[in-house]
Amino acid sequence: MFLVFTKPGARKVQNIRSNPAAILAPGDPAADFGVLLVRGLAEVVDPPTSDLVPTPFFHAYADRMADIGLSRDEFLATYSLAIRIRP
Repeated sequence: MFLVFTKPGARKVQNIRSNPAAILAPGDPAADFGVLLVRGLAEVVDPPTSDLVPTPFFHAYADRMADIGLSRDEFLATYSLAIRIRP
């Protein structure tokens, strides 16, 4: 299972609500497009994002978030919707 955090008004949210088929491409597209394609079913998760984001996530991305001036609270407020993708 994968969790993707997004803005509530993002087009992908509308798309998933109308058709749950999804493809996730984790990886680094800059490295000769070295990504893995994962097909699955997606669903919008009801609990607030703040209940779902594991603490290690913020430790792993602390430097990247600081580079763009995004605090933990701002992340949770901006990307307040979670999408669960089951392969």
